[in-house]
Amino acid sequence: MNEQARQIVKTMCAGVIWTFDNASDALKTPLLKAASLGIREIVEDIMQVYAYSTMFCDDNDYNIFHLAVLHRREKVFNLIKETGLFQKWVASYPCKNKENILHLAGKCNPSRCIFGAALQMQREMQWFKVIDLNLFKE
Repeated sequence: MNEQARQIVKTMCAGVIWTFDNASDALKTPLLKAASLGIREIVEDIMQVYAYSTMFCDDNDYNIFHLAVLHRREKVFNLIKETGLFQKWVASYPCKNKENILHLAGKCNPSRCIFGAALQMQREMQWFKVIDLNLFKE
C-alpha cells in the first residue's frame, strides 16, 4: 500500500467530528471502493475514524464485507474477526435482493490467477468454506 495515500486519508479524517450524514458524504464512496479493491489499510483507517462506517452500503445494499466476499478480498474480509464485529450480524445482513453473505460467496467469480476448471472450482469451494466456518460457527 502506498504510504503517502494512506497519510492523505489520515490527514483528511483527523480532527473531524463525524455525523452519519457527513461521514456518509465524505467516506462512503472511498470506503466501499477500497473494500472492493482489497485495500485493507484504507478500510481500517476509515473504520478507526468512524466506527459506524461498517453500516455504509452501496446501491445493492452491499456493505464492505459483502463487497469483500463478492470480490474475493480476503484481507478486508478478515477484518470481521480482527475488529470483533458481531459475526452473526454480518453474516445474516441481507442485500437488496435478499441474499446474505453466503450467497455472495457462492457466486462464481472468474479468476485471472487460476487456470483450469477443477482448480477454479476448488478455490471457490475453499472460499465458501472459509466464509461459512468464520461466520456461522457457534
